[in-house]
Amino acid sequence: MRVIAGQARGRRLKAPKGMNTRPTSDRVKEAVFNVLAGRLNQSRVLDVFAGSGAMGIEALSRGAQRAVFIEKNHRAWLTLKENLLLTGFAELAQIYRGDYVNILPELNGTFDIAILDPPYNRGFIQPAASLITSLGLLEPDGLIVVETNAKSREAPDVKMLKLLKDSVYGDTAVLYYSI
Repeated sequence: MRVIAGQARGRRLKAPKGMNTRPTSDRVKEAVFNVLAGRLNQSRVLDVFAGSGAMGIEALSRGAQRAVFIEKNHRAWLTLKENLLLTGFAELAQIYRGDYVNILPELNGTFDIAILDPPYNRGFIQPAASLITSLGLLEPDGLIVVETNAKSREAPDVKMLKLLKDSVYGDTAVLYYSI
């Protein structure tokens, strides 16, 4: 797992040990950031279920102004902190350890991009997307990017969201929503 483009291009990222996290493949990450390319410069990114931080770190490497990471698993949170130091992005990041349900209401400001990449098939996408929209954490032209299992897709059922793009990469589906 590595940073694909930008300021930290080629930097290897650490992955948390164990089976509690599922890192996004480089292929999927590259495809997602090709779609997001025009939106990243000076953007504010929210990476919920951050794991190793690979998605938010990629955004920072490609020009995001700041990133907020939320991760519940202690081992993944420690790896995320280490990856931010390895890439030199610790100053541009805020990292929270805990449940998104408790952390999202405490956040200040809004985000241009929210990335939701929870453990597959656990029912986290709907409540997370609903909470992000109801709290007004997304800018009016912001995006929610959802990574889910291609066969048993979880998708937000939030009336405020409109599906813009739906892409499949092997076992992974990536869904892009706007308000």
